[in-house]
Parts: sequence; structure tokens; C-alpha cells
Amino acid sequence: MATDSKAKTLEQKVLDYLHETDALDLGASPWGTYEDDEKVSPFDFDRFFGNRRGEEERIELPLEFERDISRALEESSLIGDEGSFPNRTGRTSETVTWDTCAWYQPLHFFGSDWGIFMREECLLRLAISIAQHTNRQVFQSEKATAVADKLLGKPFPSSWLYTDAEIFLRAAVACLYLHEHYHHRVECLGIRLQVVTQKSLYAPYFKSIYNAAMGTDDLLEEALANACMYLRLSELTYRKMLPDSVREGLKQKLKASFPNDPPGYRMAINFLDQTKFNIGENSLHGFLRETTQKPTQPNSHWENAPRLTQSFLNIKSNIYTVIPKGKNPILSPNVMPLSCSTDQLIRVCRKEGFEILPKRGNGSHTLMTKVGAPGVVTIPKDKNLSIGVIKNTLSTIGGYRVKDLPKLLKG
Repeated sequence: MATDSKAKTLEQKVLDYLHETDALDLGASPWGTYEDDEKVSPFDFDRFFGNRRGEEERIELPLEFERDISRALEESSLIGDEGSFPNRTGRTSETVTWDTCAWYQPLHFFGSDWGIFMREECLLRLAISIAQHTNRQVFQSEKATAVADKLLGKPFPSSWLYTDAEIFLRAAVACLYLHEHYHHRVECLGIRLQVVTQKSLYAPYFKSIYNAAMGTDDLLEEALANACMYLRLSELTYRKMLPDSVREGLKQKLKASFPNDPPGYRMAINFLDQTKFNIGENSLHGFLRETTQKPTQPNSHWENAPRLTQSFLNIKSNIYTVIPKGKNPILSPNVMPLSCSTDQLIRVCRKEGFEILPKRGNGSHTLMTKVGAPGVVTIPKDKNLSIGVIKNTLSTIGGYRVKDLPKLLKG
């Protein structure tokens, strides 16, 4: 049975607001999305980073990957090409850009298909690279100290409740998540500024500023996303989540690889100090507010409006891993994502009283709404819709869950 569909989630309120103010630009994202030969699996962030309570919660990782982690720790040396991630056999592979391994799909451009997406294979490769940059002696000493303290009755750090392979995989997830989360925070900034100015700003910023700077060192948002990722690893949350030696290994890997990143991304080295980062972010505020790289408002004015980039949406419920079709997910082994076509989901929405709205934006999305219903529905054109689209759509039209899809399709 559906729950009360009149209770709007914050996400639905935002999507409604963007629709009502004609700020949606569906299909206009500067970033890519998953391919037709890939499938998307929901990622349980809180479970993955929560404190393990039993052996049944252990992730069954490929034996080859566990061996690669052990080998990387034994080598305990920096890889030759700092811009490359090692592949599964320990050799270096071609340079992988951030947007290839993970990306953020904004509400403005993707509607219900918004969230953070991470390719699982990239996470495995990145975990090995982090292990190669971690001081093995410090790692082993830190682990031995934690075990000895436990035997003495002292608190046992939750970061050591995992196998070595799991620990480095957690570091890889944290790395890509923090980079993409910064893009989400920039969208939150755009929404806040739109409410105040009553003018759509986020999509115009991407057309006039972000897209124009792609391939150059003027791409400030990517530099700040890399720098923010690096700086946030020092926060208490990640100090508890990862052993000190692993966090340090990850920071060393990032600091060494930044200069060899693509244009824009590599400029992160200029913002690895919190004060310099704040100055850079003040500039980004001005870029977005005035849709120009030469805003008239002084940067110093933004110091009086802190935390404008703070996230206010539940992004953790919209994180997904991407894997090739025909393979089972490693990070979400117990999840068997259901899917359906665009036409099938439209029929489900119509049965709930939703009607199709006139087309908006550059994409092939179908927009649907219902008088008195809590939210506009955005459905992309696809033979196999992602789990995110289905989850968010079913929640909006009637408080349904993904497991209700087969019943809803039967009518």
C-alpha cells in the first residue's frame, strides 16, 4: 500500500520549484552519463561506511583484487606515472579523468535521475593506487597498535573492523564521493541564489562559464572540487572512517597526481590551503551569481555569507555504482535492481492520475504532473530506466518503493 503521497520530500519541493520557475534544462548537462551497455545499482552509503556489527556484513571482494591490494602494500612505492591509476594486474594504465570514473547528475539537467554515479571498476583500480601510496610500515604498525589496545580493553577504532582490501576500497569511495559531492554543493548554491534573486542562474552559469572554460585552466569548479576532496579528508568524519596511514596515503596520491590532471582539475594545487580555497570559492560565487568570470561584486563580500555551498538535499539516498550489463555489483551484492521502459513507467504514472506536460529543455525527457500531487515527474527516454529514476518516480506518484514495481506494472 502506498504511503501518503501529499507529503513532499525536500527533493520534490526543489524539483517542483525548478519546474515552476522554468529553471529545468533537461538534457543540457556538460557531463556524461552511463552507457547503454551499463547498468546502475543503488549504493548504500551509510551501510558501507557504518560500523560493522557482524561477519555477515562483509563485502565479498574478488580474490584477485585482494591480492592486488596485498601486492601494492608490499611494493609500498610510488607508481611511475602519477596521473595514472594502476590496473588490476598492478601495471599502470592510461590516464583516467575524474568525469570518466564518477560524475554528478544535477537536478537541473537530469530531473529524477539525479545523483552521484561511480564506476565500480574505477573504484577497484583507485583503491590499488591508494595502497601503493600508503607507507606499509606505518599501516602495519597502526594496525598492530589498534589490536594491542583492544586486548588491553581500550576502545577499538571502527576503521580497523575491515579487511585491508575493504579499507582501501572505502578510501577510494570516499575520494570519488567527495569530488562529486562538491558539484552537488555548487548546485545547492545555485538554487539558493535563484531563490534570492528570482532568476535562474545554475544552468546559465554552465552554458556561459563552465562549458566555455572546459579544456582550460579557467575551469575553477573542477579545481575546487579536487581541492575540497583533499581538504575534507582531514574532517573528523573521515578521520574516524579511515586509518590515519590510509588517509595520508590517499592525500599523498592526490597531491602527487593533481599536477598531471587535465586542465582545470590540475589547478587544485593552488587551493590546498583552506584560506586559498575560501578565496577561490568566493570567486565561484561571483561567477554563478553574475554569470561572468569578471563579476563586479568584490570577492570579500562573500565572506559575509558563509556556507552557501552547504548541501541541503539528501544526496546519500541518490548514490549509485555503474557496472557492465551481465555483471553483478560488488559493492551492493544483495541488490537486484528492477527496471522498465519509459513507456511502461509513463503508463504507471497515468494510472495514478498523472498527465504529460508540454516538452521542455533539450533532452527527450517526459514531464508529468497531477493536480494536488507532491511533485513533477521527469522520465528520460530509455528502454531500461535506471533504478534512480524508478525509485524517485514511484516515491513521487504515490509513496511506492522499487519493490512495488512488478505489481504496478501488472496494474
